[in-house]
Amino acid sequence: MDISQACQVAGHTIEVFTGDWQGDVPPNMRVTILPVQGFSNHARSRSFHQLFMEAIKGQEYDLVVGFNKIPDLDVYYGADVCYLARMRRSRSFLSILTPRYHLLSRFERAVFSPESSTQIIHLAEPEKRNYQDCYDTPDERFHYAPPGVDVPRIRAHLTLKIRAKMRAELGLQAGDIGLLMVGSNYYTKGVDRAIHAMGSLAKAVQQRVQLYVVGKGKASPLTRLARQYGVAEQVHFMGGRDDVPRFLVACDFLLQPSVNENTGNAIVEAIVAGMPVLATETCGYSEHVLKGDCGLVVMGAFSQDNMNVLLGELLTSTRKREWQENCLHYAEAHDLGHRPQIVTQLLTDMATLKQAGS
Repeated sequence: MDISQACQVAGHTIEVFTGDWQGDVPPNMRVTILPVQGFSNHARSRSFHQLFMEAIKGQEYDLVVGFNKIPDLDVYYGADVCYLARMRRSRSFLSILTPRYHLLSRFERAVFSPESSTQIIHLAEPEKRNYQDCYDTPDERFHYAPPGVDVPRIRAHLTLKIRAKMRAELGLQAGDIGLLMVGSNYYTKGVDRAIHAMGSLAKAVQQRVQLYVVGKGKASPLTRLARQYGVAEQVHFMGGRDDVPRFLVACDFLLQPSVNENTGNAIVEAIVAGMPVLATETCGYSEHVLKGDCGLVVMGAFSQDNMNVLLGELLTSTRKREWQENCLHYAEAHDLGHRPQIVTQLLTDMATLKQAGS
């Protein structure tokens, strides 16, 4: 939506095709809801592609931009992880025989194969490498877009007064350590991994730790897990919130041990707030943690033992102040908030090239 509105500000007309829409339609934006059918995700993807191609047949759009991997796109906005790489890492041989695999891998190949002409806007270098490892996609078809977090809003909350007030609301005492996780789909975000790691901490550290999970998801299985590890009173599921910057300033560390994630916006938000991070390498934005020396990263194939050790190191390290300063310096030196504007310029340039027949 931010990108669409930035395109409108730049003078472009936007038409949206989707299988579903929630909320109000912005002014001057035409939205076509396609009657997508199918009981499975891959069946709905096939249905959407067929209906979409019928809907745009004979129309002369300057540019066809997809936020889903489907054939026949001019540009793909690459917000999703590489399906083929994920299947190679985590699925059995039998999975490649399923209709789901054949459809989704065919659609992905239509975007990323060397024979395709689809241009790709990518958000993180690690995922770009995954796609190139799987498909040998030429480098020149990738176009980088930086993060798009609301930097001014986060910085406006970086005051001692707001921190003290929010810590009081959360019940954090002077010596307590606030850990934050942000995002829905708790298991993909690795909330279970975080709880395991909390349970492994030395008691002197563990009793000072409080974990706040902001986002929607099913909390009951994870509450039972926390009870099993003796930390149930220290794990708090806050639900969906619109005041994440207050949590960023109130807490001390961000945890992002995701199973797989193309980006991980919360990592960049934490860096802007001067909050050290513990993330897994499978988060695309863990590259910012490494480049800026803004915390610790669980490298390579995930190991819970490794995660446990690194969490203990994060919470007891004498480098906390150094990491905080590194975060703020990195956020000052890098563009972490202008993705909509940069993507708009990329799309404008691509439309111009297409019209010129390049």
